[in-house]
Amino acid sequence: MVERARGLAESAGWNLPALDHALASVADPDQAVINLERWLVATGNPRLNAEEVASHPAGWARLMRLLGASQPLSETLVQNPELVHLILSPTTEDWEAEGRRLLANAPSYSYQLDRLRYLKQRGLISIVSEDLEPGSDPERTWHALSRLADTLLKLAYETAWKQHATARGLEYPCPVGVIAFGKHGGNEVNYNSDLDLTYVLEDGAPEGTEREALRFAEAFGRALTDRMGRGILYRVDLRLRPYGSTGALVPTMRATESYYGNHAEAWEAMALIRSRYIVGPSELAERWEIMRNRFAFPRRTAEATVDELKKLRIRIQVAAPDDDIKRGFGGIRDPEFATQLLQSIHGFSRESVRERETIPALVQLSRAGIPVAEELASGYRELRRLEHYLQLRNDSQTHRLPSDPREQVAVARLMGWPDDSLSDESGRLRTETRRAYLATVGENIVAASKAPSLSPPEMETIDDWFGRLPGGTQFESQLNENRDSASRVSQIARMAPRLASLLGDQVAVTELIVSGEIEENDDFPPVRTAEQYRRSAATAMAKCVL
Repeated sequence: MVERARGLAESAGWNLPALDHALASVADPDQAVINLERWLVATGNPRLNAEEVASHPAGWARLMRLLGASQPLSETLVQNPELVHLILSPTTEDWEAEGRRLLANAPSYSYQLDRLRYLKQRGLISIVSEDLEPGSDPERTWHALSRLADTLLKLAYETAWKQHATARGLEYPCPVGVIAFGKHGGNEVNYNSDLDLTYVLEDGAPEGTEREALRFAEAFGRALTDRMGRGILYRVDLRLRPYGSTGALVPTMRATESYYGNHAEAWEAMALIRSRYIVGPSELAERWEIMRNRFAFPRRTAEATVDELKKLRIRIQVAAPDDDIKRGFGGIRDPEFATQLLQSIHGFSRESVRERETIPALVQLSRAGIPVAEELASGYRELRRLEHYLQLRNDSQTHRLPSDPREQVAVARLMGWPDDSLSDESGRLRTETRRAYLATVGENIVAASKAPSLSPPEMETIDDWFGRLPGGTQFESQLNENRDSASRVSQIARMAPRLASLLGDQVAVTELIVSGEIEENDDFPPVRTAEQYRRSAATAMAKCVL
């Protein structure tokens, strides 16, 4: 194959040493040579295109790396030879502006959908070319993929609504909000991500709007998932909506809030951490954020809830094949789960940890003094990079290591590992990640969650009590860190809610209760003023309750 490549290059007047050097760093040289020949035929003018490649620094290396890394993107390049300029000079172009330009020149709805798929092809070629550069940052890659997904969702939303509204004679703006969960919600999209979406509808919409919203949601889904000449935009998974696949496709915002307040399981509340409003009415975006903060970061997380979530992680691992780098032992789910569990426990009193992205969340948790193993972030980066390259090879939604020896070598080269080391290196990476996971999700996380379970009325009582106190959030932080403090406060909320309401302006008495000093000192200061009397009476009543 190398001689074949040299023959092609020589006939086109190319620089042979540059081609030889490029092939030496390619994941799959045979695949690269075959795709190079196909691309040359498609260009119609090999010599002219060779000059363009040679005119760019490292042009040959960039081109051959892509042709030997991804067969689907090589097919895109053969289909659109002119896109080679995106490989030679990758750019973070304004995809939204480019998309609107493409849509403006599309004469029909089906052609508009084709233009969106063409925009995705352009974006992927540019992103992958950057990703294949030595020393590339995987975070930059998944951020770019997420921005591209955001852009395509917004443009598809606008295009589908315009088509639907025109056909139905509707003159109002789209009432449906679109929310992303999972990797997309966390700005961590990979090369073959499903988009986990849910929809919400404005409350109190005029008669007939709910029916139109449902029809639009179905049309929007088809705009994303219908296979055309350039394939699909994205696969969409709607099962994270309230009540899962049996729930309404487009519930109202009020119904969604009610579901999370009364029916959602612990894992569903935790999934809200990586939820992000993408497009739709702005007032729904504000309400979604309020709902996320309320239910994803509860005041207290009971030990039973922590145990339930940890057992769920174990069940997912046990069900996964041994070579699954996402769900299996030491896989991607370990850092994600540990991060979100810590966020759920500590997010109420520490707003800084409410990040949607995994690595920034780990950074903020560590800065907040919460024990987090350093290897958790590095393991996540490398596992995500491995996931990217497994999926890049054949545009498949896989998280399993290949069994084909040739594929094993190709993926190892993409990772910068020795040719025969994929199994050993990935095993080492997963072992280190699991060790960091266990060091993080251990006794410390259980101890942090050992606050007593509270009923909704008790939680509202404490909310009112601490919410009216200057520095109330500092008291909240002590409750999360000290089981005895939490027990005293919850006992007052449960047994004497009227007393709790009186304590809303008694900082000194609250300090005694939270610190535990109220149980150690029977001396009361002399009463000379009405305020001193109220403080003394509140202290005495609290001692009686405790």
